[in-house]
Parts: sequence; C-alpha cells; structure tokens
Amino acid sequence: MIHESQIDAAYCFHREEYDFTDSFAEIVPYLQEGDLVVGNLETTLAGEDMYYTGYPAFNSPEALAHNLKDAGFDLVFTANNHCLDRGEKGVLRTIEHLEKAGLGFIGTARSQGERDRFLTITQNGITVVFLAYTYGTNGIPVPQGKEYLVNLMEEELIKADIKKARESADLLVVSLHWGHEYQREPDPKQTKLAEKIITWGADLVLGSHPHVLQPIEFVRTKSGREGVIVNSLGNLIADQIYPYTDSGVIVRLRYSKNESNLSLVELTGVPTWIHRYYKDGRLSFRVLPVADAIHNYEEGKDAYLTPANYNHLKKVWEETTSHLWLTPYSIMDNILH
Repeated sequence: MIHESQIDAAYCFHREEYDFTDSFAEIVPYLQEGDLVVGNLETTLAGEDMYYTGYPAFNSPEALAHNLKDAGFDLVFTANNHCLDRGEKGVLRTIEHLEKAGLGFIGTARSQGERDRFLTITQNGITVVFLAYTYGTNGIPVPQGKEYLVNLMEEELIKADIKKARESADLLVVSLHWGHEYQREPDPKQTKLAEKIITWGADLVLGSHPHVLQPIEFVRTKSGREGVIVNSLGNLIADQIYPYTDSGVIVRLRYSKNESNLSLVELTGVPTWIHRYYKDGRLSFRVLPVADAIHNYEEGKDAYLTPANYNHLKKVWEETTSHLWLTPYSIMDNILH
C-alpha cells in the first residue's frame, strides 16, 4: 500500500521520476530466494493524468510495478477494496502496467475470458493455480455487465472456481481480502469461510485487509483435506499510524511433490518492519527484516537506526513470533483441529 507520503519520498528530483527501489532493497535477498513470490497490491496504477494520491482513493506511480518486479515479485493479487479507486479505467490501466513490468496478476480482469482463465504457473514440476477475491470495493459499484472486472467474495463463485482450478492444480492458492481492519484475530466468519475453501479443494489461503498480523492456522477438515490459512500478512509497506500496522511477515512455504502427492514440508517466516526515517533531509521509507536490523544496530552497521528504533524492533520481534507459527514444522505434527 502506497500512501501520499511514500509517493513524495519516492520522487527523484534529479531524474524527474519516481523510484521505490530503496523501500524494498533490504528484503531483496529474501524475496529472491523464492521460486514464486506473491503479494497483495493495494493500490491502482492508473497513470499520472488521473493524479497520484494515497488514502482514501489510491493511485500510485506505475514505476512501482517495475520496482516490485526488480525486487523479486512474480505476481500480485489485485482483488481488494481499493482496486476500483480509479474506476474501470483504473483497473484496465493497472493491468496494463503490471504486464509491461512482467508481473502476473489475478483478481481483476479485462474480459470474462481473462477472468475465467485463472493464473497458472508451473515451477520445478509443480503446477500452481492462483485465485483472488475481495469482500467489496468501498461502495464503488462494479459496472453493470462487467462483473468480471473484479472477483467479489461470493461463495458459489469461489466454490465453482476451485472445482475448475483443481483439475490442473498440484497446489491451489486462494487470496482473500477479508476480515476487519486493525483486528489481530480472525473473526468467526473468516474461520468458517476458510475452512469451507480448504474443504472445496484449496491448499493455501493468503489473507489481507486487516493491516495487522493475524495467526497462521493449520487445518484438517472433516473430509480429511489439509491446508494452511494465513489470516493476515500485516503490512509490508505502508504509512499507517495504528498500533501494529508497521509490521508484517514474509511467509515462506516449501512444498514437495512425490509422484502425484504434494505435501507441505516447511513453513518459516521473516518478520518485517516499516522504517520511517530521514535521509538527506527527506522522509524515507524502507522494509527491514527485523532480525537483520537488530543485528545491524548491535554491530553498528546501520547509521539510520536509533536507540528507540532498536528497542521497538525487539518488541516487534517478540510480538510477531509469539503471534504466528514461524518455525520449521511437519504439517502432520501441527494440525489445529
């Protein structure tokens, strides 16, 4: 998510262009470890002529797409409550800029045919299918007859999509933009829907919208299917002032395929923190891996970190690791019934 303060910070006066590279530089080594790297893009890329703005109606410089690709992202989920902030034209232009940057996308579409194709990637012999849905669009109506523009979180639609996607998927990932903002625990509706989605055939649910971290759950359904629910990833990058909105986690999942069987063999996480600091007299933003930042401060390797930052980083580490499952595990040993 890109607020107006971040847009201002990303402007390079000498080049007369926007560049968000510095925001992601510290997490690049972690992103580039992944075979597939995904994230929620909670802004539009509708072009400068539609004005760059932050909250409440987001539109970010299209350079962001290229910066995300360079950092290591492979695809983004575009179904969220801000995807219609610049209307239909904003949806179409966002897709155009993502394609130019070489980023995959799922959750919005330019036609019914594009919506129905799903995003499918085969990596290391494993075919992954991605789906994405949002609870709503902040009251902005989807144009009549163009419901394909954004996937809304309708149970029958999700169930039908999962059934179709399951025909080709070794691994089926569903992104849900859901829940309540700033709430650190999932509400009962989230839990009920997630369990349904796993029962219908999904393997992994990735949640966003609360802007704070919510626990990761390991589920075995009554039908015997097993899955992982990441209720909320928190914030990777944003400029919000509410408690806990300055932290997130890079969740890393490792799957193994043996003949026709796919199993989750490891889940780890990299806690992250959004550092707001001044560089050359200007407010700047960067995502820091928490453990690395603590170490760098203790070794005197980061001149931009203050004693107050250091104390807060230690607090973020404790809060994050106590709130989530962040150690290697065997899924068979950690099922939550």
